[in-house]
Amino acid sequence: MGLVVLRASAMCLLLACNGGGSEAKAKEHAAPAPTPAVKVEEALSNIVATCAEVNGPVEVRRKGQPQWEPATVGTPLRERDWVRTAAGGFARVRFSDRGFLDLPEHTTILVDSAISVESGSLVAVAEGGEPIRVKAADGSEARIVAAGGDVPAQIRLTAQTGGLEIAVTKGNVNVITEAGEQAVAAGEASDLSNHRAGAVVKLLGFPRSVSPGIDARFRYVADKKIAMTWKPVRGAAKYRLQVSRDADFRALVLDTTAAATSGAFVPDGVSEYVWRVAGIDADGRLGEFGFARRMYVEDDEPRELLIAPANGAKIGFADKVPRVTFSWRSAGDTKRYKLVIGHGSDLSSTVASIPTTGQELDVKTLREGTYHWGVYAIKGDRETPIFLAPRELTIRKQRVKAHTEKLWQEPR
Repeated sequence: MGLVVLRASAMCLLLACNGGGSEAKAKEHAAPAPTPAVKVEEALSNIVATCAEVNGPVEVRRKGQPQWEPATVGTPLRERDWVRTAAGGFARVRFSDRGFLDLPEHTTILVDSAISVESGSLVAVAEGGEPIRVKAADGSEARIVAAGGDVPAQIRLTAQTGGLEIAVTKGNVNVITEAGEQAVAAGEASDLSNHRAGAVVKLLGFPRSVSPGIDARFRYVADKKIAMTWKPVRGAAKYRLQVSRDADFRALVLDTTAAATSGAFVPDGVSEYVWRVAGIDADGRLGEFGFARRMYVEDDEPRELLIAPANGAKIGFADKVPRVTFSWRSAGDTKRYKLVIGHGSDLSSTVASIPTTGQELDVKTLREGTYHWGVYAIKGDRETPIFLAPRELTIRKQRVKAHTEKLWQEPR
C-alpha cells in the first residue's frame, strides 16, 4: 500500500514542477475514453434476457423507473427490470443459456439474477446446462436444473404468500437451495420457502374429458352455450376450465373454476377453439391439465361427410391384410384433404396421416386391431374436420371364411 502512495505522491510532485504543462501531462496519463464499440459491448453484456414473443398487452418497467412502457419482440431485459401481462396478453422471455419463461395473462415477474414471480403463474422450460434461478416472496432462492441431461423440463411457477410453488409438468428437475437438493418429477410439486424446498407433493391427475368429443363441430348461434363435461378426479375440491383460440393456451377466452364436473362456454364468433380441464385440491393446488380438445364453431350446420367404411365396420381376412377403401364427400371448394387413422376415439395415437387431393384412399397396411379414423379439409394452414365424430373400424384375421358375429365375439 505504501508503494502505491509513494507513486501517487511522486506523480503529483512531477505535475506540480511542470507548472503550465500540468494540464497536458494529466491528459497524457488519463485513461482513454471508451470507444462507441466498447460502450455497445458493455450495454449488451448487461442484457440477461429478451422478449422473444409478445402478444396482446405486455409491458416492461425499467430498473429505477416509475412508468411502464409497451414491450415488443426483441425488447432487451436487464437485471431489476419488471415484466407484466394484462388480460389477453402473453410474453415469452428467453434467456441465452437457461431456457425461457412463458407468461400468460395477469402475470408479473421481476427479472434479476433470480426470477421473482410477483403475481400469477407461469411456465418455465429449463434447457441447456445452466439452471433457472428463482426467488420466493420471502427471499428464498433456488436453482432449478433439468435432471434429464439435454432433455428440457417444463416447470410451472406459481406465486404464493411468502413462497413459490415449483410444479413439474414434464421431465424431472433438481431444486437446489442452501438447505440441500430436492428431486421433483413430472406430476409432482415442491414449495420454496424458508430457504428450502418443501416435501414433494403429488399433483392431482388430470380429468378425462367427456363432451364435446374430439374435433366437435357446432353451428354458431349468438349467446348459445356449449356444455362441457368431464370425469371426476379423486381429491379434487373444484376444477379449472380453460378455453383458448390456440393449442398453447396463450389466447384464452375463458379461464374459470367449476365446483362440479361440468361447465359452459359461449363462443363469441365463428372460430376454432381448444379446451382443457385440471383439478384443484382442498389446499388450492392446481393439478395436471388433461389433453386439450379442439372444437369448431362454424357458420353452417355441421354435416357428416364421411362415406365409408361405416362406423363400427368389421373387416376380416384370411392370409393377406385387407385393402381398406376410405371415402368421403366433397367439402365445398376444398382441394386438399388429410386422412387420419389412429388408436382410441380421440385419434391421439396416430397410425397413419395421409394427405390427398382426392376423396378416396386405399390403405393396405392396417393389421389386426381396432382403429378410429377421420378426414380433415385443409385450407392454408388450417385443418377442419369433415366428420362429426371419428369412426370405428375393426380388422381381424379369421380362421374360416365365414363371417359371423359369433366369430367376431370370440376372445383373442
